Amino acid sequence: MELKLTLEKEPVYLSEVVFDGQTEQGVEFDYVLPDYYPDIFKILKCTLTPRVTSFSVSGSQLFSDGVVYIKVLYLTQDSNQVHCIDQRYTYSKTVELGKKSDGAIVSITPKTDYVNCRAVSGRRIDVRGAVSCKIKVSCKREGEVITDVRGLGTETRKTALSYCGEKLSSASQFVSREDIETGSSKTGSISIIHTDAVAVVTDYRVVPGKVIIKGEVQVKALYLASGAKNEQDGESAEILEATIPVSQIIELPGVTEKHLVFVTLSVMDCDLEQRPGDSNENRTFSCDLTLLCNVAAHLEHSISPVSDLYSTEYETSFNTGIVKTETMPQLLNEQIILKSVLESGGDMIAEIFDARADVSNLVYRVRDNSELVVTGQAAFQLVGRLDSGAPAVIDKTEPFEAVVPVAGDANVDADYTVEPNIQVSHVNFTISSDSHADIRATLSLTAAVYRAVAIGVVRDVDVDKDRPKEKSSDYALKLYYAEESEEVWGIAKRYNTSAGAIISGNDLPGNIIEQPITLLIPIA
Repeated sequence: MELKLTLEKEPVYLSEVVFDGQTEQGVEFDYVLPDYYPDIFKILKCTLTPRVTSFSVSGSQLFSDGVVYIKVLYLTQDSNQVHCIDQRYTYSKTVELGKKSDGAIVSITPKTDYVNCRAVSGRRIDVRGAVSCKIKVSCKREGEVITDVRGLGTETRKTALSYCGEKLSSASQFVSREDIETGSSKTGSISIIHTDAVAVVTDYRVVPGKVIIKGEVQVKALYLASGAKNEQDGESAEILEATIPVSQIIELPGVTEKHLVFVTLSVMDCDLEQRPGDSNENRTFSCDLTLLCNVAAHLEHSISPVSDLYSTEYETSFNTGIVKTETMPQLLNEQIILKSVLESGGDMIAEIFDARADVSNLVYRVRDNSELVVTGQAAFQLVGRLDSGAPAVIDKTEPFEAVVPVAGDANVDADYTVEPNIQVSHVNFTISSDSHADIRATLSLTAAVYRAVAIGVVRDVDVDKDRPKEKSSDYALKLYYAEESEEVWGIAKRYNTSAGAIISGNDLPGNIIEQPITLLIPIA
């Protein structure tokens, strides 16, 4: 018997959310039209599109820069020609995280809260609104558990645990610039009505210490060529579509091909402008993309923390606690279909130029250990022309709920953490009647779903060498009648002997008594 107590410990890791909240930013914009803009007769639509252009974490603070794209579509008197006011509103934010969070994984999702626009006069507009950013910051938290206790006659009971070990993570913000040729032969100036961009990962490869990412960004824009009017004195609406390849090398020290890797690619900002001086025969747009690539690498570990103990020689005391770890993630790659019907208010729809959709206020939860439930708000929009020749922007916002299956144990109560990336990948539409149109949006969801595992463990041990246990030398064995399903560990602890000695001495298959039996209990 060792004359001193030896404790062996191993580290365990868990992602800790250090901040989960939101920031708000008011938008106040007073704008006087330049001389070359015609007078405002009717405001058709005003939109605020918030984007995050950069962010960084230093110490316990998160710094972010954002831009709000302000677009106002309006009509002049006695004309269906659409004019577009396009301006930007920039801002910066600092968020106190409450603790040092270097190396954190940051998720920032901007959205428009509201917007009001009025024409103060024919030459001046006043825009009031607000945008907000939902922010979640997670850090790696390291703890430790006792995996073995030796010496002073100690007997230990352990719980086998497989869990996700230290998660390696990295985030990279990078810029991609590309010129896009439209091949348009229309004349006149161009007004970009809206721009959408979706980033997808097409391939990735792991080399020691690095992850090489390949992807593409699908850019889509609706613009108006004001010199090409139709018979209704409107505009010729055109769709710009382009696929821009991107690639990035992410430094991730410690990553190997054995790791399970989760990669997401998202568009932080997409700035699309017509290059000045281009000929009318072949227009060129410059596209500046700010992208965010998040990489997380996981490797499964197995440990056996001590959950109970006693000493056969001395009086012993110990404290217990709960340790939480996460299982290896389940990686999801699913599509969610949203459908809606938009109505023009009784006017006949002559033509639809484009349809788009956006989702916000997203909440993710796992239900019954078998379903990932996604809820939020879906905003649909159609841009087109009515039978009267007047342009129309039709909007509709409604709640949605989508269910994605996940693999889980229905008999186990568990907490889940979801690291999602969701984007609107496609939007289709059909005119179903004179004043109604059906719209169908496809959401691409990639997510890593972690299940939290909580087990009771021994936190610290005190074996009192000044209080040896009293032992009787009258006998070396005792008889004990064990019931079915009784645990050998509890019997051994009661008689202050070794569970291993009981199992081997009675040829038992394991710790659980399978049927009533009389046991020989060796007395230590």
